[in-house]
Amino acid sequence: MTKRPGEEDREYSVDEIIAEFKDTQLRTPEERQADAPLFSEPEQQEPPPEREPAADKEEKPRPEKMALGESRIIDITSRLPVQQGEPEKRKRKEKAREQPHPPADKEERKAGREEKAAPKAAPAGKGPEEERGKVRKFPQPPRPAPAPPPEELYEDDYEEEEEKEPVPYDFLFEGDPDNIPHTIQNLGKKIKRLRIRSILLFLLLAVGVAATVLPQLPVTLPAVIRYERVPQIYTLVMCGALALSLLAAGDVLLAGIYRLCRLRPTLDTVVLLAAFSALAHGMWCLGQPPGTLPYTAVAQMTLFYAVIAKRGRLLMLRRTYKAAILSTAPVCVCTKENKQQRTMAYKSQTAAEPDLASIDAPDSTMRFGCIYAPLAIVAAVALAAVASFGQGRPEGFLECLAVISTMLAPAGLLLATATPGVRISKKLFTSGTALLNQAAAKELDWAELAVLTDGDVFPQGTVAISGMKIARNQSMERVVASAAGALSEVGGGLGYAFADFAKQQYIFVPTPSRVEYYDNGGISAKIGQNSVLCGTASFLMRMGIHVSEGRTIKSGVFVAINSAFAGVFALKYTAQPQSYSAFRVLRVGRIRPVLAVKDFNVTPLMVEDKFDLRPGRTDFPDMEERVRLNRGDGKGRAQPLALLSRGTMLSFCECVTAAHRLCRAQRFNTICSVTAAVVGVLLMYFLSSTGNLAAGGPVNVFFYLLLWFIPVLLQSLLSSRY
Repeated sequence: MTKRPGEEDREYSVDEIIAEFKDTQLRTPEERQADAPLFSEPEQQEPPPEREPAADKEEKPRPEKMALGESRIIDITSRLPVQQGEPEKRKRKEKAREQPHPPADKEERKAGREEKAAPKAAPAGKGPEEERGKVRKFPQPPRPAPAPPPEELYEDDYEEEEEKEPVPYDFLFEGDPDNIPHTIQNLGKKIKRLRIRSILLFLLLAVGVAATVLPQLPVTLPAVIRYERVPQIYTLVMCGALALSLLAAGDVLLAGIYRLCRLRPTLDTVVLLAAFSALAHGMWCLGQPPGTLPYTAVAQMTLFYAVIAKRGRLLMLRRTYKAAILSTAPVCVCTKENKQQRTMAYKSQTAAEPDLASIDAPDSTMRFGCIYAPLAIVAAVALAAVASFGQGRPEGFLECLAVISTMLAPAGLLLATATPGVRISKKLFTSGTALLNQAAAKELDWAELAVLTDGDVFPQGTVAISGMKIARNQSMERVVASAAGALSEVGGGLGYAFADFAKQQYIFVPTPSRVEYYDNGGISAKIGQNSVLCGTASFLMRMGIHVSEGRTIKSGVFVAINSAFAGVFALKYTAQPQSYSAFRVLRVGRIRPVLAVKDFNVTPLMVEDKFDLRPGRTDFPDMEERVRLNRGDGKGRAQPLALLSRGTMLSFCECVTAAHRLCRAQRFNTICSVTAAVVGVLLMYFLSSTGNLAAGGPVNVFFYLLLWFIPVLLQSLLSSRY
């Protein structure tokens, strides 16, 4: 037993020794250090009182002797010694290793062990220190809460699994929104590479078509090159042309095989199924008698259009990226719903930042292909098996599969979005406009109304001051400055006309501190200590102001200062040809214009008269809604759907109409092509199951697919003519 300073020699019982052992050995280092000065001050220590006889105390059971390999742990609640053997300890360690995440922080685990090891006061009796009298208790720092056991951490905090990354559609291109110039440069290189490959595929397609058509032409060929004499040469040429076409279409080949291995087939996988089945059928035809021609030329045409579709997609992406960097502060096109639950398209510069990372998102054709491809592949294999094995002709499986699979991917389906998208994106790019992606175009397609502001209908330079009349008790400088300051918040051609006129007269234009708009055709502004009213003659008279001049002026600005008539300005509105074209574009796209103007002279009757519109073809909301739409405020920070590097009315109207046209063309092309595929598959299944494949030869299938591509091509060409 350790002798403390100032303590007399005496004998200690076993219970006192155990109590002191627990009190000293189970303390933390910080507690020991804090208690150290307590015993170094002998003047504060009082002599211990006389101890009671040991017989009066309850004897505590002595701890049993621990066996080798066992450890003692202290239970915080009961303070009873508990034995834990090595097997239980090993099981707990193994269970902790099996958890998918590491345990809690090292410092938290250490704090938890220290808290668990800290002794509690005995429930009965006093400790040896308290029996000696007064003891100075030093304040202890707050201890961190014990960390929960690893099992609870794992169950509560680590139940969520990491999300799996989506399978890429192909390896053609991946944009970098942080470095758009570098992305545009890479796109240019890939487009050039695909152009060379498409030319090579076209030449190989010409060779394959010639080898397929020559045996069926009603002309006499030299005996050396007649099909009846050398059928294997023709077949080898067709198979070789198809094999080289597969190598030239490397992007389609790699993407199709990768998606098939991931069990996520796309249109590239369907194209490869047609190509490989035609190639296998061609190799099988080498050992057959003359008369059976493989469908390699049809598969080559499908590969050619697949590469053309990928090149068209890259052209659309490059134009979109270029349009995104044409302006440092582009105007965004957003949509919202009005009070009648109708979708409106409007321009805004306060919208959220455009998500340039979504530009290369899959388009509608690619998303549809992910659903169509597995169904088409399963249907083709099943129908080929029924037409061959079901009819007792297992040797005809390759031929049935080849002829049915050639109908699965018509050219119109592969080019459903690329053909109209290339032409529309080119038209938009010339006006500095771009749709972010196909999903944004689909969202903008819901717009039935187009919001037009003062700067759209009558931009700067279309409004001119043709005359003015100042009241006798007013000065021209004061009236012009007050009118220009009040109308500066209106913007458009009206605000620019007065600002320019004041600048020419060297008149300072003050900034109004408060501006209010009225539905009955006027505005009020607080400029310094003056209250200014601007509006029509009827507006001033309704406000109780006597208008003494210019009551017969049709389009004018009447000004009153401090409830006194100050003057009148006659205005002349000129319709720009660009605005004419913009209204015509909206009429072709069947979109109604919404006049969100703050100019009190601009009314629906005036706009319909100036731009030769039919009566009732424009919407004119109340002043509160017009002011909000004029500022481009939507619900929160609206998501941009398109970018305008030029904030003109024509660019905006072309963008909204282009979204309608693109989505309409894509839907028509998809429906037409899927119909052609379904009808062709059923027709080829019928011919193959009845043994009449001679009527569905390669030449007939070739022309069948070309005929179904004509309406798709016409619709794509007409989609950009508006």
